[in-house]
Amino acid sequence: MRPERLEFCGINSFSERAVIDFKRLLAGGIFGIFGDTGSGKTTILDSMIFALYGKVDRARGGIGNEVINYRCDRAYAVFDFSIDEDGRRRIYRVEREIRRKNSQQKLTLSELDGDAEHVISDGVKPTNEKIRAIVGLSFEDFKKCIALPQGEFAQFVKADRGERLRLISRLFDLEMYGERLNAVLKRRFDAAKSDLDKKEGELNGYAEYTDEALEEQRAELVRLQGELRELDADYERIRAEFTELQAQVKRYGKWRDLCRSREELMRRGGEIDAKRADYARLPAAEEIAALMDKVRDLEKQRRESEAAAKDSAACREQAAAELAALRREIEEADADAQLLALREKRAAVRHAEADVQAWEKYRSARAGAADEYRKADARCAAEEKSLRQYEAESIALAGQAEASADGADLSRFLRGDLDSALLDAEYADAEAYFAEKLRELRRDFSGGELYERAEAALRERLEYYTSLRGRAKDADLERLLQKFRAKQAEHTALLQRQHAAELKRTQAQGRLQAAEKDRSLAAERGQEAAANAEAALGRLRAALGEVAPGEVRTLAAQLQKEEEAVSAAKQQRDERARCLDERIRAAELEQARQEAHAAAREGERAETAQALAARLRESGFADEAEAEALRGRCPDAAALAREIEAYDGSLAQLNAGIAAVEAEGEIVPVEEEEYARRESAFRQLTQKKEDAGLQSAVLESAVAQFAGKLARRKELEKERDGLRRAFSDLERLRSLLYGNKFMEFVAGEYLADISESATELLLKLTNGRYFIRYEQGFFVGDNFNGGELRSVNTLSGGETFLVSLSLALALSAAIYAKSLRPIEFFFLDEGFGTLDEKLIDTVMDSLEKLKNKHFAIGLISHVEELKHRIDNKIVVTAASESGGSTIKISC
Repeated sequence: MRPERLEFCGINSFSERAVIDFKRLLAGGIFGIFGDTGSGKTTILDSMIFALYGKVDRARGGIGNEVINYRCDRAYAVFDFSIDEDGRRRIYRVEREIRRKNSQQKLTLSELDGDAEHVISDGVKPTNEKIRAIVGLSFEDFKKCIALPQGEFAQFVKADRGERLRLISRLFDLEMYGERLNAVLKRRFDAAKSDLDKKEGELNGYAEYTDEALEEQRAELVRLQGELRELDADYERIRAEFTELQAQVKRYGKWRDLCRSREELMRRGGEIDAKRADYARLPAAEEIAALMDKVRDLEKQRRESEAAAKDSAACREQAAAELAALRREIEEADADAQLLALREKRAAVRHAEADVQAWEKYRSARAGAADEYRKADARCAAEEKSLRQYEAESIALAGQAEASADGADLSRFLRGDLDSALLDAEYADAEAYFAEKLRELRRDFSGGELYERAEAALRERLEYYTSLRGRAKDADLERLLQKFRAKQAEHTALLQRQHAAELKRTQAQGRLQAAEKDRSLAAERGQEAAANAEAALGRLRAALGEVAPGEVRTLAAQLQKEEEAVSAAKQQRDERARCLDERIRAAELEQARQEAHAAAREGERAETAQALAARLRESGFADEAEAEALRGRCPDAAALAREIEAYDGSLAQLNAGIAAVEAEGEIVPVEEEEYARRESAFRQLTQKKEDAGLQSAVLESAVAQFAGKLARRKELEKERDGLRRAFSDLERLRSLLYGNKFMEFVAGEYLADISESATELLLKLTNGRYFIRYEQGFFVGDNFNGGELRSVNTLSGGETFLVSLSLALALSAAIYAKSLRPIEFFFLDEGFGTLDEKLIDTVMDSLEKLKNKHFAIGLISHVEELKHRIDNKIVVTAASESGGSTIKISC
């Protein structure tokens, strides 16, 4: 990373804008920042760090309103820096601003490509992360590797061992190997001890599970399983005997129940035989009942048909009487004559309606013409008024134009005003000449005729030229011309207004003529429409008499209603006559149909009565009442058949069941006491067998569980042994790393590596004389004295500076190595005031050896000698009452 340009304002003591071009400053490899103590030298470095990280290490809390100059409302920094990425040099620009009001920051990161600027990121949080990724250093690391605080180099070299270790730990974040590592180790130690205690506690719960106890349980299980096998054999034998006994008891009980059921069923034999006989005669009784119903139904139909024939005859006679009365009514009404008269009247009214429409049209036309006449008359009055107004305006403007014509006449202007203006000087000279001559005459001569005539002549010429000058209107030709142009413009405007007024008058006169023509035409149309309306009214009165035109439509509607009423009444009477004719014909037909139907039913009734008598004789019934009695006893033939069939089926099923039971084996009765004794013995044996099986199963499960617990105990013992070994290892490691022993070891290794790196630089600075070794402290070896080592506390001021500079640069390189980016500049903020002139020469010579085109060094100091030795420098002037700190760059 290499700085290119820095611009800042409002930070610490700088209240004005400051710009630093680092490309010019770094060109020589060494540059300086000089100024009095407190002038603001370190603020330049602070501004660079503020731009990159938004923090200033010297402000309370790192950032806040404290960094803003009291004269400013905001502070900002714009920092351009370059860095090698992907084999090419890239330049970035960081712009950061903070305001006093709310301490809020604005941040933008851009990449510069020639004159173009491409914004990469915007917003504080994401841009901070982007800058951190590009630079490769955190805020703390950047401060450590670019510039250490003043005085820490010498402190680092000559500090005691503990202080040096704390410093190196802070620089390289080695605290993780000290108290933090011990804390982690303690947590792991405590966790391991806790895990071991838990495992021991868990293992105590398995103390009773041993191999000996397992063998005892297995032996007991074998004994129980032997007893169970013996019980199983006894059970199978007793169960077979008891099963056979149960079969005998069941067979005897079933046979006994079947025999009792058959005896019960056979007691109903007589009843079933009687029902069987009734069921055999039931079809004939049903057939006789059907014939009896048919005879009664045919008799009923005959009587109904005879009654219907009588009703039809009465209806026909009534309809014939009503039809005769209706025909007399039709003859009296004579509807056809009424309709003819009404239609003739309506035809006359329709002809009259045409005259009414014509009368209304002409009357409307006359009203429209009257309205047009009124409008045209109003237009005539308005245009006459406008015409008089425009004529008066035209006459007035013509008089004004004529009055202004003299002033706008060019010849008169030339003869009048222009001549007097051009000859005014001559008139003045002549007036002065004759006045002078008149004074000379009066001075040198007096009295006499010649005197009087000369005086009179001179006085007359003097008065003439005086009057000419008095008539002169203006001696300023330009003003006369302006006046003439104004009068000419006024005259022209008056002429234009006159012409416009004359044009309006002409237009108004044309509109007046048009309005008079429209009024005349409207009067003619009105007269014509009035005559046509009167003619139409005459024709209407001739056709209908003294009827008003508005009453014609009412009369037409009234005649139409009368015609419709007469026509409707005629249609109603005709419809009634047609309906009566139809009723008469229908009644005659119905009467004949009912009489024929009654005769047919009577014939069928006689035939059915003969068939009924014959069926009674064939079936053996004494009469119809006997057949009806059988049907009353047996109302449901299907139910009777099912009852008989069920009886027969049940009897056959019982007989078959008894035969089947007898076929199964001998029917032997068993005493209840014997059965109860043998059943009790079988149940006791069954219970004993089940108890033995349950004990065996329980013991077998217990053995399996015991074996599982024993296996778990052995697993826990293995886990406990592993935890014991881990705990023992952590206990030994804790004793080895107690305190900061490991951190001191790592810090010592770091210091040894840094000493080797610093030795390379120190050898270069001292022409191969001095080197550095770290052996529980810093020692300096002198190659010019056989490589003898001596303590750094014995070094002179210049030697101490060179050693501390070498170590500081080695430290910076080690820290910067974490970012995997090369160091290209370094700020040396040291107390050079303790060095004498010779040591300053030594320092400058050493720094000259360090610089190259890829590495530049910046010195921050107030020493005047250094200021004069360095060409490229920034001189900082402290702030005053009138303004903030200022800078001056010399290259």
